[in-house]
This record gives sequence, C-alpha cells and structure tokens, in this order.
Amino acid sequence: MPKSSFETVSAFSNTNGGWLVFGVKQTKKTFEITGVTDAEKIEQDFTTTLRGDKFNQKIRVRSIKYDFDGKIVLAFYVPASG
Repeated sequence: MPKSSFETVSAFSNTNGGWLVFGVKQTKKTFEITGVTDAEKIEQDFTTTLRGDKFNQKIRVRSIKYDFDGKIVLAFYVPASG
C-alpha cells in the first residue's frame, strides 16, 4: 500500500470525496490491471488505519472488491468530511 494513499485519502476527505483504487497500474494514458496480493489483509489494514488515530477524525470508506480473471482490484470510496 503506497504511503501516498493516506495523503490521497486526506485530500479526498477535505474536498468532494473520491475513489482510491489498488491493483491498477497507469502508464501515460493506459491502465493495466495488475491485481493486489493478499487483498483481505490490505483491505483490513487500510480501513483499520483510517478508523484509528492517523487522522483527526475517523474516516469510514466504502470498499468494493473486483475479480478480473483472478486479479483482485480493491476500490475504496472516501466521502467528503463535512
């Protein structure tokens, strides 16, 4: 999980919200589904961190798991905080 994902969560939360997607690689204007390893652990670790003390308020995201021919993509919707 990239460290910048928490910066992105903060930016989404402080603006209009948005989707954060793990398991998709962007090269210029092309997107490739790469999948994530151990999707359940990533999902649990990520949501636990968002509900913990890392942010000054708990962030409740909506998560969706997609399976593309065995490659798992995780998508998290971060709502605006206000």
